[in-house]
Amino acid sequence: MSDIKHKDLVGVDIFIPKNLKETKKIRFISSSIINFKTKKKFDVAFSDNVIEHLSVLDYNDHLTSIYNSLKPGGIFILIMPNRLFGPSDITRIIDNSSTGQTSAKGGHLNESTYTEMINWLTKVGFINFKTVFPIPYIKHFSFFRSFRIKTNWIKKIEKNNLMLKLFRSLKYKGRCQIRFTITLICQKPVN
Repeated sequence: MSDIKHKDLVGVDIFIPKNLKETKKIRFISSSIINFKTKKKFDVAFSDNVIEHLSVLDYNDHLTSIYNSLKPGGIFILIMPNRLFGPSDITRIIDNSSTGQTSAKGGHLNESTYTEMINWLTKVGFINFKTVFPIPYIKHFSFFRSFRIKTNWIKKIEKNNLMLKLFRSLKYKGRCQIRFTITLICQKPVN
């Protein structure tokens, strides 16, 4: 965490364990993650594998709370499993091959797609959607870490059954290598 330049790190959750309340690196707000307000506006908001645990009925309120916590021009980064390559919850033990044909049986209420999440985020007001390189091991090499690409081509793949079948068939040691985990980087408009 000390490698990341920051002024103020804030986490929001309904329950904050005592050991986290006492940390000096991150300040925590004990609040519902569905409807929350921050006094301060932030440059960046980050949601890592949270929204798939919420009811789709709460998406608008949750995403609006995030939108409202950002400064104009602020960046929102969302990471979640892609339903078309899942399930990505405990059910993965049953279906380790990422066929997209086994329904989630664990703790995820809703796994989504790029197309669906971009629609939700657009309704709230976010713009300028980009993503990261979609191959898990390669995306961590230095060149690819800062590489951002538009999402239109992934949305086209999601609608093409032949392409989905092809990408699901690319396996190493029995495991699908391209799962298109939803990683969206978007922005709150400046005005």
